[in-house]
Amino acid sequence: MLSPGIYNVYLDCVMLLFFLSCDSGDNEIIQFLLDMNLDSFARDSDESTFIHVAARHNQVDTIKRFANEKTCRAKVRNSHSNHAL
Repeated sequence: MLSPGIYNVYLDCVMLLFFLSCDSGDNEIIQFLLDMNLDSFARDSDESTFIHVAARHNQVDTIKRFANEKTCRAKVRNSHSNHAL
């Protein structure tokens, strides 16, 4: 079992990979992480969801593939009061 400090570093790295994948539109990694039960409602430091990040970087294929009620809440606002879609 991982100690709390190591687990937090591990989780931070996984979340960084998740949001970088959304930024670059790497749908295979996004799907892999979601299949591993990563919290699709997680938020980054701007309170943005992964769909916010994909939209901000014009990752249309990512949005089309993952923007549904099961994986995201499109009406959620980030710290800039922006909706994801």
